[in-house]
Amino acid sequence: MATVYGTTPDKSVFPKTISNLSLWLDGNDTSTLFDSDTGGNQVVDDGTAVGRWQDKSGNNYHATQSNASLRAVFKRSVRNNKNTIRFDGIDDYYTGLSSALLVTNTTNKFSIFIVSIPDLTGRDNTYGGGGILRKMPASESSASWYLGYRSNGSLVMSAIGNPNSISSNTTVTDDTITLGYVEYDGTAGANMADRTKLFINSIQSAGTAGDGSNGWGTGDGEIGRGYSSSSYYFKNDLCEIIIYNKILSSSEKAKLENYLNNKWKIY
Repeated sequence: MATVYGTTPDKSVFPKTISNLSLWLDGNDTSTLFDSDTGGNQVVDDGTAVGRWQDKSGNNYHATQSNASLRAVFKRSVRNNKNTIRFDGIDDYYTGLSSALLVTNTTNKFSIFIVSIPDLTGRDNTYGGGGILRKMPASESSASWYLGYRSNGSLVMSAIGNPNSISSNTTVTDDTITLGYVEYDGTAGANMADRTKLFINSIQSAGTAGDGSNGWGTGDGEIGRGYSSSSYYFKNDLCEIIIYNKILSSSEKAKLENYLNNKWKIY
């Protein structure tokens, strides 16, 4: 069992009680799921395609997909009697998160928490479960990035440049619920490996620096795909995504991790 910050899950603490919340997508909350990118009917039935996944942060950074054939589906009672959003690993993805995601420049700071159940072996490329988030403005630069899992189970944060990627040395288990956490501090160093801390199930992992690639295309604020616009899609279940535009304190991380663990039974 992983060691969490703090001692017992705090059932009374929710993400909005922590300052600088940028994005909160909760796959269990059917009140935020709709069958159209502009709203429509609330999604409650198992297997229904989700056109709009509404942001609970209060910032209205909703994840949307106007093309019905590119939508993930709602799955009931997947983990701890909680619902998830299931991606097919082929072409499912969402847009609309441009303002929710900051670029990886020398001044920005952000913290990303992702509860997911990645299918690492269901794909035949090296990026396995594929990309989860990507921030790629119209003009590619070293501040563009994607975040996801590779087929070996490592968590990777990658931007354009050399060296400008970091992969966790700790790996996740295929088809197992996992809390991946990325802490990015743009003021902390010269490249991605210096600026970024990676955590898997609350434990910080040593990271291996590597080359970031170009030729990504554009995708300014997307969920469900990573390196390029034509491949590296996430496969399986996204449970919850929470992003803050700051580095959380130890006590804030404790509260949030205990909230997520109590909800999803990760550890």
